[in-house]
Amino acid sequence: MRRTKTIQSKEGSNMKKVISLLMILVMVMALAACGKKDTPSEPGNEVTKAAENKNETEPTKAAETTPEPTKEVTPEPTKEVTPEPTQEVTPEPTEKPTAEPDPEPEIDPEDDEFYGPGHVHVGTYLCENGWTLTVEPEGAGTVIFVFPESTDKETFGSYFEFWANYSTVSMVFTSPSGRLHYFEEDEMKSAEIEEEQNFEVVGSLIRWLEEDLDFVKYSSDTSDNPLYIGGNYYSGDVGDGFGAEFELVTPHNIDIVATTFYGVCYEAIDDPGDSYFYPYYGDEMSMDTMDEFNAAYLVLGPDGDQGEFCFLEKGINNDVTWTLEDGRIILTNTVNGEQYEGLFYWDTERQSMYVCVSVDIYDVWMTYSTEIVTPADEEGSVTAEMALQAVSNYLNDTHPELAEKLATGEYNTAIGVTEENGIQVWVRSYTGAYLYYYVDKTSGDVQATEWSLESGEVPIDETLNIWDYLN
Repeated sequence: MRRTKTIQSKEGSNMKKVISLLMILVMVMALAACGKKDTPSEPGNEVTKAAENKNETEPTKAAETTPEPTKEVTPEPTKEVTPEPTQEVTPEPTEKPTAEPDPEPEIDPEDDEFYGPGHVHVGTYLCENGWTLTVEPEGAGTVIFVFPESTDKETFGSYFEFWANYSTVSMVFTSPSGRLHYFEEDEMKSAEIEEEQNFEVVGSLIRWLEEDLDFVKYSSDTSDNPLYIGGNYYSGDVGDGFGAEFELVTPHNIDIVATTFYGVCYEAIDDPGDSYFYPYYGDEMSMDTMDEFNAAYLVLGPDGDQGEFCFLEKGINNDVTWTLEDGRIILTNTVNGEQYEGLFYWDTERQSMYVCVSVDIYDVWMTYSTEIVTPADEEGSVTAEMALQAVSNYLNDTHPELAEKLATGEYNTAIGVTEENGIQVWVRSYTGAYLYYYVDKTSGDVQATEWSLESGEVPIDETLNIWDYLN
């Protein structure tokens, strides 16, 4: 009986274990089915795989380590990427152009780049002590000349030279230094003035402050300077005209009483190339042989004040009175009261004296020598007149603006010719620079140079031949 209970007890215990295992297996299978609905299970230890699947599918911790993408990845574009364009990129256009307007430029009516503010005071000024002062343009600058006595700037007298800048604020010409030019021992010499010189404009006068001298304006034309002998009023270019070698005659060497001068040629003052030679080749020059249509002669009487002047080109054939003033001869027509002024030149080659009298637009050259003067040195050779005419034609073709100013003398431009060391045509430009054309008399070839204060004389690339530019 007891044995039967023991057996029954063991069988009951075994049945409980089996049921427990079955329940655990059912639970495991249920859990596996919930975690892997879409993935078929592989054969093996289902409990182990269920545990592994449980670890792999926990999403909460991974989600906590991922920051919000909108905050860290994309910054606010309006603050960091694009600055405000109205403040940093585009300035206000209404302020900068009008904040500091350019002042009104002080220029002449033609708006020329070589005009300077001091040019409004160009002219001749006179002082009570007899001195004269001229203000002359030089490019955009200004040169002031002071004349304490008569001078031709070459063979007699003295004068001061100051290159000055003009201030429209203080109304003062200021020159950091200057030069005194004076004639001594038969030559012109120069002395440096190292002190600054100032010339104040007060109304119509100019006051030289360092010397306490007042100069009152006399004329707007610098050639009206009574102490400058041979100014712009005279062409009288040394060596000009007909192959003569000229020197201006100083006043104390002039002895012309009871002298007759006979016509050689005349030329237009503004155009020296426009010349006419009196046709007296092979005949002795005298009043008896003068052509009635081209006559020019000057008779100076022994009394020192009576004479006769004939220049039929202008219809002049009248008695004149004459006088000498600082090397100039002044003729007064007794019929109409007109005055004609002239200068005396000495021909160093022929040892003969000439007088050049200005009448209207002409310079009338006359000599008291009876030697025959021809317009050319020899056949086939370039003369000074030919060189001047050819260079003038060349400038008309290649530098028309300069040629136009030369025709009127605008901005102190000028053209001339010398024969000191061969034929040399010179041109003073409106910039203040000088052009030089050196002519070979035989071939007609020309070498050109330019001179300026900054660089001196240097060759320039201009090629021409005189024969190619003659009319």
